[in-house]
Amino acid sequence: MASRRMLTALLPALAALLAVTTACSSKSNDGNTSGGNTNSNNNGGLPSCPTAATIKSELGLDVKEATVQNNGVVRVCQFSPAGSTGSAIVRFQGQDTAAKFATAKEIFKNSGQTPTDVTGLGDEAYSSSLSGGSITINTIVARKGSLEVLITSQASLDQEKAFASKLLG
Repeated sequence: MASRRMLTALLPALAALLAVTTACSSKSNDGNTSGGNTNSNNNGGLPSCPTAATIKSELGLDVKEATVQNNGVVRVCQFSPAGSTGSAIVRFQGQDTAAKFATAKEIFKNSGQTPTDVTGLGDEAYSSSLSGGSITINTIVARKGSLEVLITSQASLDQEKAFASKLLG
């Protein structure tokens, strides 16, 4: 019961995070909400969503295949729990610049989260953690060239950083 109350307390922050995941795209959703890997041509060659097996291996989370939203230059991969280890979001954004990244970081900050700069990941990166009781939600956001990757989950920041590094190539 206490875990449910903590999760309920974190929901407003998670809703703000989801708003940030789509805030930087000016194009409308192309309607693709399929599960599994997808890489539609209208998303500027964004990486495909990782598989559930990849999320398990990289983040240690038992999740179902992704529900995918393509929104212009943004691809959001939402993984719901298949077990008791939580969910995950992996978001790709193309056509990113240092200025757009700084704006997104400010939106993140204004949503009540405290970004902490992360070194050694892409051209620039930051992380944030939200805790409520025994639940901690970690987020890492990194940019390399024109590609931005955001990972949000209950995995450790170290796991998310390593995975983001692989996704950025």
